[in-house]
Amino acid sequence: MNELERTTFSDGFYICLLETFYNKTNSKTTFKVQLFNGGREIERINAKEDCPYDKETLLKLAEILYKTIAPPNVTAIFGPKCFELIKTVCGDRLSLLRILDIRATAVALKPELPARADIDKILSAYQIPHVEYVPSVSSDAIEQLLWKIISIAGSMQMEWDLLLSLPLEKRHQPDFSSCSFTKETLEMLPEKPGVYMMYDIQNRLLYAGKSANLRRRLADYFHSSVRLTEKEQSIRQQIHSINFKIVGSELEALLNENKMIVENNPIINVQTKIKEDKNKYNEHLLPILILETSAKDNTAELFMFESKKPAYQLSVSINTASPPPAFLKLINFFTGKNSYPAITRKLKNWGMEGSTICLRFFRKNKEKLNWIEITQNLATKESWNKLRKTFRTSHFKETPGEYRYI
Repeated sequence: MNELERTTFSDGFYICLLETFYNKTNSKTTFKVQLFNGGREIERINAKEDCPYDKETLLKLAEILYKTIAPPNVTAIFGPKCFELIKTVCGDRLSLLRILDIRATAVALKPELPARADIDKILSAYQIPHVEYVPSVSSDAIEQLLWKIISIAGSMQMEWDLLLSLPLEKRHQPDFSSCSFTKETLEMLPEKPGVYMMYDIQNRLLYAGKSANLRRRLADYFHSSVRLTEKEQSIRQQIHSINFKIVGSELEALLNENKMIVENNPIINVQTKIKEDKNKYNEHLLPILILETSAKDNTAELFMFESKKPAYQLSVSINTASPPPAFLKLINFFTGKNSYPAITRKLKNWGMEGSTICLRFFRKNKEKLNWIEITQNLATKESWNKLRKTFRTSHFKETPGEYRYI
């Protein structure tokens, strides 16, 4: 047992472990909290899923947190909205807590882990047996991870003060010395889906990419705390200027990215292997309609595709009871009743390559997408009403990017 472990597992050393879980079913964040004295669990609270923040439960949580306020005790956290929850029950005393961010610390201790490694990768890196991490009050995976972190940090001769500051020590100031833009420029970028183009000092297109969040993705290239791949490091060394385009949705960003790569042949991009994908995604499939929320106000993006026809995208405002004419034409085209629909400002034809990309996206995200299978007997009016209802539900509009079955 190393010195850090001896301190942690000595009587009178309290650790509060707070885990929060987002329940997609009822859109609530619930939690469990464990209190350890010398490594032994002495108290536990499992918040009710239907009413996690009732007064009695929050009072019990406050009592546990207050036991770890005095140094050298520690509050370890994992999950969404932990800080908000602690602030709710502790108020100004939040600043008195010595907080260990389990995810950030776990990543900081393992150089091979990317900065935004998911929990399954983290658990695997720490050799914690698991099939797939499912946030729940019955899982002890995060508790095991906490003890592993303490053991590894102790073997590296760390004390608690250093361990608590480790994620902060890994952060560096972005380097913009070779760029025509600044940190402030990146901070003003929209947090919306889009495509971006990176140019070198000779104005040659280095790289074309896409992201569901432009600001966060582009910032990644300049933060040393984000471990970059060899390709990303090469890009960062040569970037001089950036151009970007906001699009309606993640799938539209994918389609635009492929188009830019094919048309402009950027220096660093690995070309999308559409021909290989066609062999992989050539199984018979009925036409599919995917609904995605749009970055544009009061707008949805509809994508219709199948393996034997071009992919189409239609931007619609789902405020009218009657389906738009373009929607009717697309349904008729994919059910074989009409010829190719005319392209308009709101209707895009992404071609056969677009169908392959849409199908790849669909196969990967099928279980969390809003989609309809377009059959011969599909009632257009009924399908339109179904789309409108899905789009206009308050939960769907409040959490863009959260996909739901139709």
